[in-house]
Amino acid sequence: MKIVAWTGKSYPAGSEEKKLMNVTDLDSHLQTIGKWKCLVLGCHDLNMFSPRSVANRGPGSRRGQRADDLIRRAKAYRPEIVLQHPHTTDTPNIWMGGWCGITREIGPKRYASGISYFWPRHGKKHRADLGEVLARTRMGDVVDYVWSGPGRVHAVG
Repeated sequence: MKIVAWTGKSYPAGSEEKKLMNVTDLDSHLQTIGKWKCLVLGCHDLNMFSPRSVANRGPGSRRGQRADDLIRRAKAYRPEIVLQHPHTTDTPNIWMGGWCGITREIGPKRYASGISYFWPRHGKKHRADLGEVLARTRMGDVVDYVWSGPGRVHAVG
């Protein structure tokens, strides 16, 4: 295996901010994958683009400056695809503000989340069904791949 690029989380959730190493190399989020210009976001990074997050950032805060800087860089880079890895989720609602902001600010042709359909605080009860989560966390010509156990990968849609 050859590592061709890397990135990590640059805008952790408040509860993670002191526990995680923050990736301050914002250009690492702007990657060419094959022929595509991509914006790659770790979990909560998507919320840098959420109008609610933008409105609630402290003026001059380090988090706010980093978010504004990534938004400026992403606009200049003009990615065609945005990829997000939000660890676990069982509802699209927590990401809708971020996806709306991405659509307005960047205007990609496609976006998608790579998720584990699970939310530890709710045990076996999901807040939305998998079909709704898949439909509302992607845009454009995207194929959903669902892995449901050893050797069980299939395309959906």
